[in-house]
Amino acid sequence: MNIRISILIVLFAISAKVFLSRGTRETKIIGSERLVSVEPLAENGELCVTEETAPTLMAQQASPTAAPQRPGDAIRKQVAVRKPVSTLRDPRNAFAGLVIDPVRNEVVIAEENNFSLLVYDRMENTPPKAALSEPKRMIQGEKTFLEYACSVYVDPVTGDIYGINNDTLNWMTVFDRNAKGNASPNRKLHTPHTTFGIVADEEKQELLMTIQDDHAVVAFKKSAKDQEAPIRLLQGPKTLMADPHGIALFLKATTA
Repeated sequence: MNIRISILIVLFAISAKVFLSRGTRETKIIGSERLVSVEPLAENGELCVTEETAPTLMAQQASPTAAPQRPGDAIRKQVAVRKPVSTLRDPRNAFAGLVIDPVRNEVVIAEENNFSLLVYDRMENTPPKAALSEPKRMIQGEKTFLEYACSVYVDPVTGDIYGINNDTLNWMTVFDRNAKGNASPNRKLHTPHTTFGIVADEEKQELLMTIQDDHAVVAFKKSAKDQEAPIRLLQGPKTLMADPHGIALFLKATTA
């Protein structure tokens, strides 16, 4: 009797393994759970659809709609000049960098939100009840090549104002000290993207600028303009620079 039972158990195990190997992987026991039934899917791949799954399956199986036709040039021109229905704008200034001009007793501020350079009297003091102090003059407009102005430098001799853009427009702009309004720069220099800080070495007539995204400091001739290349680059893992912003120049005193 025991021999018959053993033979039946072995035959049952072999049959179950053959049946399961046709459409499923080998069964694994997890805890106290047991696999008691397996029903292979139909050959044509049809799925069991219920009321809950029908909308999702229909959406997945629906054929994609054709891409909309590209509008003609005439329509595109009309859209380009179309006025907005309404505009939401923050009129406040967002100061990003400044420099003191002790020769002319002024403070020049780079401003990001309204794309401008602002010039104030160095001793300006906003009254407690005043909303703000008006600048002596402001450089702002499409002709200025200023956008997201983040840093500024003033030439100690000429008073020329150097403005640095951090984003969208990759230019350093140089303005006459009396420039105001929508003024064109006297010259401009193409700079690396995300340039932020600027300082000048007047002795060597060089400009040094930090570059955020490239983790670097780049040096140009002070007279550089347009597409002139930098004269040297400070960059690499040994510099320990990452996302540099401000920059200062320490000049060692020389003895006669």
